[in-house]
Amino acid sequence: MQVLQELEKGEERTSKLTIPEGFSRFDIAKRIAERFPQNPPVDEKAILALMDDVSLIKDIDPVAKNLEGYMYPTTYNLPKASQTSKSSK
Repeated sequence: MQVLQELEKGEERTSKLTIPEGFSRFDIAKRIAERFPQNPPVDEKAILALMDDVSLIKDIDPVAKNLEGYMYPTTYNLPKASQTSKSSK
């Protein structure tokens, strides 16, 4: 019975992150910081630092300075566990 109730509610098991075409890495970092608040807080600078890690694309672009251009404009469905709310500690 509980399974049917959950199906009827239609609760999403993912969080959506949309990256529109034309967004720069700065725009993307701002959107991630706003959409996925963490505790302790992660600001746009920290997200931009993660975007500077090009180790995963060095085989296809050995001179890349950051991941801009490799984060495709689309809507990503991320597990709910990716999104944690700020606690009031």
